[in-house]
Amino acid sequence: MSKGAIHPQLTRYQHWRHLWELKVQVLAPSRSRSSTMGNEDYFNWRENMERCQRESKRQVQALLYQTRRLKEENKVLRIQVSSSAPPRSPQPRSQRVNSRKNEEATYPRNVDFLHAE
Repeated sequence: MSKGAIHPQLTRYQHWRHLWELKVQVLAPSRSRSSTMGNEDYFNWRENMERCQRESKRQVQALLYQTRRLKEENKVLRIQVSSSAPPRSPQPRSQRVNSRKNEEATYPRNVDFLHAE
C-alpha cells in the first residue's frame, strides 16, 4: 500500500510544504550571494519577503472568511429545502419505477410521451 493511501493528510501537507520551500528558495538569495549582498539589497529582499507573507496571510484570511460564509449559506439553503420539500411518497423508489413500467405495458401508446419527460 502506498504512503499516500495510509496518510493522505500527511502527504497533502508534505506537498504544500515542498511547494513553499521551492518558493522560498526562489525568493531567498543563495548563501554565496548573501555574503556578497549589500545591506540595502538585503533590506529590499527582506521587505519583499515580509510583503509576500502579509499578502499570503490576507489571502488565507479571505479564503477562511469565504469558506465560513459559504458553509453558513449552505446550512440556510439546506434548511429552506428541507422545510419546503414536498412530502415523500410512502412507496419505495423501486416500486415507483416498477409502477411506471407497468403503465407503459398497460398503455403502450404513452411510451413515447413518458420517455420524453
